[in-house]
Formats: sequence, structure tokens, C-alpha cells
Amino acid sequence: MLRTRLKEEWTGERTVAAWRKWHAQIAAFTRGATEAILEAAQLRPGMRVLDLACGVGDPALSIAAQVGLSGRVTATDFGPGMMSLAEELARKKGLANIDFREANAESLPFADASFDILTCRFGIMFFPDLGKALRECLRVLKPGGRPLSSPGEKRSNPSSPPPRASFSTRSRSAAPAGPRWSQPVYVRRTRPPPPRARVRRIRQRP
Repeated sequence: MLRTRLKEEWTGERTVAAWRKWHAQIAAFTRGATEAILEAAQLRPGMRVLDLACGVGDPALSIAAQVGLSGRVTATDFGPGMMSLAEELARKKGLANIDFREANAESLPFADASFDILTCRFGIMFFPDLGKALRECLRVLKPGGRPLSSPGEKRSNPSSPPPRASFSTRSRSAAPAGPRWSQPVYVRRTRPPPPRARVRRIRQRP
């Protein structure tokens, strides 16, 4: 089963050990995607933020620093392995406004309209049922809240500025392929999504 295989691949001892060993190098390599999400999020003190597929803590730890003690970050992943390193890093940084929790993006254990911003740096490209996960993202966001993601498809010119994308959730058509590397994704919620909502279109702008 795909979900089981993904969990084994991303939470196994060898994977966790590799992320612990190479965390600094990986963080440097993926800094562009992290910074793009932080910039697009327009974070303010007091915000409540949900970070999906947080792995070893990027960008959840940076978000926690920006929303301050009056804000709160909930960082989730579908296994405890890499989150254990994220928790260690949070303690070293003195971040007391972040919680870590195991969660499946397709069935989030949070009430409706709980968060101002939802982030998912690269994990979105691994969700087996993207439409279901997006509906859950919209459900837990407050009206006007935005999910932000960098799906990870490498663009042809890595030095060029990443375009931005806007998703609509009104049609029944299948979700399109993810946008390109380091590209923030905006999904604007104006009303509760219908039960079978799907991404209708993707619009890129410079």
C-alpha cells in the first residue's frame, strides 16, 4: 500500500539517521524554498500556523520564531522519527510556542477554522490523495487563511525568481501537477469547500 510504503521510507531508522547527519547541508540546499514560504506567509505575532510534513523542522522552527510567544505553531508529520530532531532543535533555540504531533494530511485531527496559515514545504508531492488533503487544508484554515507549499518540481532555470501560483477549488476536475521548485502555492478560502471539491486551475504570475 502506498501510504504504508511512504511511511516506512520516511520514518525508517536509516532515513532518520541520514537526515540527522546531513541536516545542516540539506537545510542550506533547500533554503530558497523555505525563504519563499516565509516571505509569502506574511507572518505576524499572534498567528496560529500549521506546518504539514514538517520533517526535521523546516520551516516550522523559523515560523515559530516569527509569530512570537503570542502565536502558536503546530508541526506535524506522519511519523515521530524526524520530528524528534525537530523537537531537539526547538529546545536548543528556546522555542516554547511550537507543538509536534503525528498526523495524516488527508485526515487532520484539528477543528474547522483553527489556523491562520498552513505550510507544507515539500510534503504535498507525496500525498497519495492530493484532493482530499487540500480539502482538509481548507477545512482547518480560518476564512481568508492560506496554505503555502513548495511542491518541489525543479524549474529549468534555478536562478530565476520563482513564480507564484493561485489555486481555485470550485470544479470537480482532477488536481493539476504541482508547480515548480521553490514556488509558493496560494489557496484562498472564501467559503467552506464542497465535499468533492477539486483544484480547478493553476495560474502562474511573475
